[in-house]
Amino acid sequence: NLYNKTALLANNTGSHVAGAAVNIDTYLNGVFYINLAGVTGSDRKAAYKINNAPTGNYKVTVANVSAQGLIWDGIKTEYVFSK
Repeated sequence: NLYNKTALLANNTGSHVAGAAVNIDTYLNGVFYINLAGVTGSDRKAAYKINNAPTGNYKVTVANVSAQGLIWDGIKTEYVFSK
């Protein structure tokens, strides 16, 4: 049972942002489950993985974004899925 998700990050002009710290809050069946941290690569992707993730309904919310010289707009994008 693997939980494997990727966050994509771009700046206000649509350019890739490498080296940004992206934290996500993960909820399982409506209850907070875990906060995960990732760093974007040159492809603007930050990857998150949980081994032995339980079956259920997940909601992933961007909790924080930090990148040198940039200010996060604070929009907490959500993604919902079932596993």
